[in-house]
Amino acid sequence: MRDIIENGQAVLEYTLGMDFTIYSKNRLTKDASERCLARLSEAAVKLGPLAEELFPQHDWRGIRNLGNILRHDYPDVLMR
Repeated sequence: MRDIIENGQAVLEYTLGMDFTIYSKNRLTKDASERCLARLSEAAVKLGPLAEELFPQHDWRGIRNLGNILRHDYPDVLMR
């Protein structure tokens, strides 16, 4: 759970004060944020059913699938 919290907080820190236009033009921030999101997703996979027990309101399937999207389907993700 610590990895999820730390990586989520890192993404928030990296993107603080940015709108999407600024974010999309900042390769370093995008790369760092994507890496943190991949770590967060992997930590959710490792937690397994415990994640749903602790925080049932979260979309754990979506969080876990985010890692696959980042690794395999990234060109197909619509950025808005």
